[in-house]
Amino acid sequence: MFKITDPLDTIKTVLDAGWDDDNTDSITPTVKNIVEVSEANFAGGDFIFLYLVDGAEDAFGIGGTGWMDKPVVAVDIRTTYKRTTNDVGSIRDHMIKIKDEVRRLIRASLSNPDANFLIMKIRRYRDLSDKSKMFGRWVFDVQLENYGA
Repeated sequence: MFKITDPLDTIKTVLDAGWDDDNTDSITPTVKNIVEVSEANFAGGDFIFLYLVDGAEDAFGIGGTGWMDKPVVAVDIRTTYKRTTNDVGSIRDHMIKIKDEVRRLIRASLSNPDANFLIMKIRRYRDLSDKSKMFGRWVFDVQLENYGA
């Protein structure tokens, strides 16, 4: 078996390769690792930031003869998109479209033995939007699993 080389790049590849902007108001968000946040201009764009939040390594098999690597990556969706000035509803509607597209891509990649992971799944999610700042935000924690790492 092989080891997950970089969980951030793995998820970025899944999001970049399969994105269907027909599902998200004809907008494709910029996907970046969290170290690149300083380059983001939140005034007019959609962003998905990726950063490692957790991980585990477990023994499996008789007598712990194999190992399972389980990194967890935050997929942090942020948007300020609005159809008109002070249109809070459109920010939320647009954020939900992006969230649903991310969920679709992750579910479609649940099992991919040809990639550098065996299982990709959403562990938890949370809505961190701030209506007072007209800012939509949704965060998925996505776990990659590789048996025999």
